[in-house]
Amino acid sequence: MEWILDVDSTITQPNERHALVIGGSIAGLLAAQVLTKYFNRVTIIERDHLSAQPEQRPGVPQAHHFHVLLKRGLDILEQLFPGIQTELAASGAVAINASADYLWYGLGGWTPRFNSDLNVYSLSRNLLEWIIRRRLATNNRVVFVQAAIVTGLLSNPNKTQVTGVQVRRKFDERQNNSPRQTDFTADLVVDASGRNSLAPGWLEAMGYAPPKETVINSFLGYASRLYERYCWRI
Repeated sequence: MEWILDVDSTITQPNERHALVIGGSIAGLLAAQVLTKYFNRVTIIERDHLSAQPEQRPGVPQAHHFHVLLKRGLDILEQLFPGIQTELAASGAVAINASADYLWYGLGGWTPRFNSDLNVYSLSRNLLEWIIRRRLATNNRVVFVQAAIVTGLLSNPNKTQVTGVQVRRKFDERQNNSPRQTDFTADLVVDASGRNSLAPGWLEAMGYAPPKETVINSFLGYASRLYERYCWRI
């Protein structure tokens, strides 16, 4: 089933309120879902090609790691997309009771195991993003523009209001076309492009000081590895 849209959404109709989201990852998808409650149209600009299957994207290099959807995140997703838990289970996500099914070892040793209502899901990041994107694509207020890079902000003449973004489409070998620059106007622009955001530089180019940043080092790292299951026979 092909459901990814890729259309020219640069034209805003009269009296139409238009919001634009930079980045089609999970943060951008959830922001877009909220914005559909307040805007007639929401455009998501994503630099990667979006597959109709739960596949790895170059823009999410950590997606191949083991992932768990925690309880609070699951509750929020269910509020935004009612019934999504059923879709997760039907798509292969594994339901886990966080206090009973996990083995936790901390500074105090092994923690006790007991049943609770802390039910979470073990699944791949690719699957989670794909399910959210699939649900969002059924909303006729949402337009996906893929393989496109936001290169700057548009503003009014006196630089007091952001009025949209400049977008450069990537070269597409399937259509044998060259990159082209397009202006997208919007009433609101949300930057959900993540840690590689260029927004501070764009604001500085408009004459504003970049937002102050607070960096907190959690001193946390993680790694995952795949093992082949093998049974020894004695």
